[in-house]
Amino acid sequence: MALLKKSYSSVKRVLHNHIFRVPLNQLWKEIHDELGVGELSSRHLILSAYDHTKLRDWFKLEAGADPLTTEIVGNRLQAAALVRDEKWATESVFSGMMQVNVISGVVPLVQGDAITPPGTLLEVSASEVLIDHIDTVVLVENGIVARYWHQCRIPSELSHALMVYRGHGTERTKTVRHWIKQLPSTVKKVGYFDFDPAGMGIAVDYEMDAILIPNPLDERLIEGINNKPESYDKQMAHRPGLGKQLPASCREVWLWMTGNNRKCAVTQERLLVMEWSLRQLSLN
Repeated sequence: MALLKKSYSSVKRVLHNHIFRVPLNQLWKEIHDELGVGELSSRHLILSAYDHTKLRDWFKLEAGADPLTTEIVGNRLQAAALVRDEKWATESVFSGMMQVNVISGVVPLVQGDAITPPGTLLEVSASEVLIDHIDTVVLVENGIVARYWHQCRIPSELSHALMVYRGHGTERTKTVRHWIKQLPSTVKKVGYFDFDPAGMGIAVDYEMDAILIPNPLDERLIEGINNKPESYDKQMAHRPGLGKQLPASCREVWLWMTGNNRKCAVTQERLLVMEWSLRQLSLN
């Protein structure tokens, strides 16, 4: 029988809860065949106190951990301290990490200040960023724009801000979102997202203090391939009440995006290649 974490977890549940009757599924059939524990019935495996002891002793020997008392949680290093197979870890190798950089200055970390040359992203543990040394964070939606952050035409006052890539994938975005949410009020949170309804929605969801928007707003912004009206339609259908969720400071911009059949949906990538200037729009 292959020694699997699923087997360990099932046996742990049985021992911890003093269960003596388990469903006769494939897993328990394998355990019965391998260890000879339990009596078979048509749909269940009936265990005795002796079987519990045998199960516990076998897993202590083979896995290196006591299924009655040892909860295997954490990353691979933490798992390696508890059990023979470090792959039983509950966290991925890069759990709790996020990608950051700064255009000018340093990234303040517990380990020391880090420099991020243009075109690079520094992957760090979110818990090791010295928040007390930061006054502004810019949350960037798209990965390629995060990499080329130094080429974005941002306001000069943001050149020392910590750029944080929002990430894609549930685990990475969850880490960043939790970190952003925990920032003290002394840290200004600026969002840079696609200039479309979805981007405005992210700004609301992440409770940004301000966002970066194109400057100026004029018809050249949505000419030809610059704009993606089909994306606009899908986003508006997905979130029809978004306009009412936006703060009053966004009203004029929102009316421009949605008015005169503009159907404005301009990506960050497009703004970057057009070398379009950006300005801050307060959401407070």
